[in-house]
Amino acid sequence: MEALAACLFLLNGLILIQIGILGEYIGRIYDENKSRAGRCGKKAW
Repeated sequence: MEALAACLFLLNGLILIQIGILGEYIGRIYDENKSRAGRCGKKAW
């Protein structure tokens, strides 16, 4: 029973780490796109 609990804690920890990495990636994409948003409405010529 203790081995099952240890496996569950380990897998849950790995899932939380992956969610954190994914959140960092999405946050950086959001910040980059937010800085580009002002250029969409301007004409190049």
